[in-house]
Amino acid sequence: MLIGAFILIINRPEVISNERIIEAQFNLCEPEYGVETGCYQVDEVYVGRIVSYTDIDEDPIKIRIKGSDNIVHKFYLDANELCNADKSWLPYILVENNKVAVQYYLSGNGGYRYVISMKNVK
Repeated sequence: MLIGAFILIINRPEVISNERIIEAQFNLCEPEYGVETGCYQVDEVYVGRIVSYTDIDEDPIKIRIKGSDNIVHKFYLDANELCNADKSWLPYILVENNKVAVQYYLSGNGGYRYVISMKNVK
């Protein structure tokens, strides 16, 4: 008698110039925007390559990303806001020279960039 069954589906990662590209992504809830909160929405998605990042256990994680204009911007990721499933994707996304798309918002007088979502791109 069969009581339960599990099906495991493994997607084969695409191979591009001998690199394995794993589709990985996470999303956070957006804050309330406005003068009261000091958070401001950015409509564009920033695409660039990861230059460096701090330890995944550090909070917030500081990520340096170099865009197509060769300017390196620092982004902050509030790791405490990620669920365990999303945290498990971080080692596949936070890889030096990995190309990523980042949706973010600006916070505070310094215009700190906080990540809302990040995913690998080809």
